[in-house]
Order: sequence, then C-alpha cells, then structure tokens
Amino acid sequence: MGNCVSRCRRKRTSQSGRLPTKEITLPAKVHSPVRPKLVLNIDNTNLELTPQIASALQTNPHQVYRLEEIILGEGSQSQVYAANHKRTGQRFAIKVTNWAQNRGGQKRTCLHQHLTVRQLEMEVRCLRQVQHPNLLKLHETYNYDNKLYLVTEYLPSHELFQLVEETRNGLPWRHVRHILWQLLQAVQHCHQRGIVHRDISLDNIMVDINCNVCLIDFGLATDQPPPYRDCLGTDYYIAPEVIRKHYTKAADLWSVGICYYCLVTGKPPFNGRNRSQTFRLILEASWNFNQPQWKLYNRSARRLLAGLLAYDPQKRWTADQALASPWFTKH
Repeated sequence: MGNCVSRCRRKRTSQSGRLPTKEITLPAKVHSPVRPKLVLNIDNTNLELTPQIASALQTNPHQVYRLEEIILGEGSQSQVYAANHKRTGQRFAIKVTNWAQNRGGQKRTCLHQHLTVRQLEMEVRCLRQVQHPNLLKLHETYNYDNKLYLVTEYLPSHELFQLVEETRNGLPWRHVRHILWQLLQAVQHCHQRGIVHRDISLDNIMVDINCNVCLIDFGLATDQPPPYRDCLGTDYYIAPEVIRKHYTKAADLWSVGICYYCLVTGKPPFNGRNRSQTFRLILEASWNFNQPQWKLYNRSARRLLAGLLAYDPQKRWTADQALASPWFTKH
C-alpha cells in the first residue's frame, strides 16, 4: 500500500486574518538527524544498499530461530531450511543466501557479489509487494554476516512436479482445472502490481493434499518495466521470445500454458535431449492435442491452452482473459 499523506491546514494568525503587529523572533533552524546509509564493503568497494536490504534486521537470526539441518530446497546461490521460532514455536522456512561466497565456499568475484546483492534486493522488493493466498508470504528479513535470510511461511506440501511425476499420465481434469485457476489468479495478482515472475514451472509450485497451490521462488522476478533482455527461467517452460531475449510479462503466461500441458499429459510439449534441442523445439513451437488425455477435455479447455501458448506474445492471452475462459466460468 502506498503511504498516506495528510494535508495540513494553514494555521490562521488571528480571527481577522491579519498578521500580528508584534515582532516574532524565529528560533534557530533545527536540523533533524540524518540516518546513516548502510554500505556493504566488497573488496574495498562500497556498495550502498537499497531500503529492501538496508531495512533488514541486523541481528543474528539464529538467536530468534532454530534452523534445522535438513535442506528443503537449494539453488545455485542459496539454501532453504525449515526453522522454528524459539519463543512461539511457529514454523517457518528460511532462505539463506551468502553473497560473499558460493556454495563451494569459494569467494565470489566482486562483480558477482554486486549482482547477487542486486538480485536479492529485487526478490525482497517483489515479495513485499504481493499478498495473495496462492503466493509465498514473506515474514521478515535479516542481513547478518554477509548473508541474507528471508523468513517466509512454511508450506507443508510438495512440489507440483513431484505429483505429476508420480502420476506419470497426468492428473484428473477437475484437479487440473482447480490448480490452473489458482495459478492464474496468482499470476494476475503479480501482473496487476507490475511484477513478472520469470520462472514459473512445476518445480516452483507447491501443492497440498487438497490441490491448493502456492507459487514460490521470486529469485528471478522483476518489477522493472519491459522489455526484458535476460534469458532466464527453467528450460522447458521458457517462451520463444525469452530465448530471443526480448520479452514482456506475456512470457509468464506461456510458462503457465506449459504447466497446464504437463498437468494434463504428464510431460512437457517441448522435450529435447539437451538444452539446445529443447530451445530449438520451443522456437518451432509445434504441438498438438493428439495425446489421449485431451479427449477428456472440452473445446473451451483446449482453446484456453491455445490462447496461453499463442506464439505471438501480443496475441497470447493475459491472465484476465484466461480466467474468463468458459472452462472456469461455466462449470
């Protein structure tokens, strides 16, 4: 929410509205104390931190939380641990990123550290702007000992990828529709706030036993205006224009479409032997409804997928258009 600014009324000097004749001695101007800027020193280079990182708590998070040794997940730069609040016992997940060293313990280059800090700032800023039942909730942040700790809600669930992998031939259509509806609502919420996730995949969607989902991992998200020129994301879910390094928020909807296809058939539509072959198949964008699972889906369900996987980003359906599909509204 934006800051509310109250308008102060101008104080009257007298009932008649005239200035008083008595001379008034103005007090000497008092300067309010200026809060010092928080600066991170990297290889004798000072990097000024933005409010997203500077406002993080500077205390030791291990004094507040008890982190478990089991790693819930890990990426190229961070690990996610389950943790309990020592005073309340409440359970959280904590993402820990060391911007000074990589996972092997080797010191990062100065440029890599700068990029890591800026990426973390973007992630925190995006998480603080979203508030939706199908999006990960950020509780608080700690900036301590060259590490950033993101304390988020704990999700007692599994990756949607695991569920699809176990079923192999896709999920029942009612479950697919319920999951897709929630995912589209989450994307709609992000896009309405100018946030593009840029890494929507089954690996970044958590699902519980009731098929309620939560979109996680905003590590590649951005709130900057398009076009974007970074080839980011998970290979099978990347839109053609992302490979060409010129894209908008429409790329998120392509990724949702790939998730939809995987939920129905159990496998991605563009599955090459390696990354280059997968990218070539994505650029060709040749897919169909020949899989037997699609026989259980009506015309509106198929039209929804065609809208999400439209090759031209300008013709691709938005989250609003997808949520207005008769497959959702007339069942």
